[in-house]
Amino acid sequence: MTLDASASEINVSEITLTPYYLVGVMATTVGIMVVVLLNFFTPLDLIQSRILGHGQILTWEAVIKSFLPRLLIVLGLSYLFTIGGINRMLKPVSKCLALLQKGIDPGKHQVESAKRRLLSLHFLFIPVNVLVWILIPGLLGLSVVLTGMVDHRTVIILSARA
Repeated sequence: MTLDASASEINVSEITLTPYYLVGVMATTVGIMVVVLLNFFTPLDLIQSRILGHGQILTWEAVIKSFLPRLLIVLGLSYLFTIGGINRMLKPVSKCLALLQKGIDPGKHQVESAKRRLLSLHFLFIPVNVLVWILIPGLLGLSVVLTGMVDHRTVIILSARA
């Protein structure tokens, strides 16, 4: 299967799928930061006292010591799911692109599959994002309850707000 004349003029070795991953990671980061800021600065003394301990106030030292490591874990776990989901969504495109970069002519079926995936990609991003926003709070909530860091009521409130 040969590509049309306009596509054959494109230097295939310069095409990369990295921007898709960057958009996914940046969108995840912005979303998590918004949720963290909303949960952090909402006047929920009950939540803050359960996380920080009774009678402790929110200071920058508490943020760096307690919340920053947790935030990094949340971001790392979120990136893992986001990049995994994007990788799965882009699989037909990356297979076709890899063949073209090696100079191998992909079959008609593989080119059509890659084209269909590119056309439906924005519709696939929505369910993957929703799934990530359900999985991450659930997994993190389960882990902090099992480790005894926070009680289940706090986790339910924070997960529902996420």
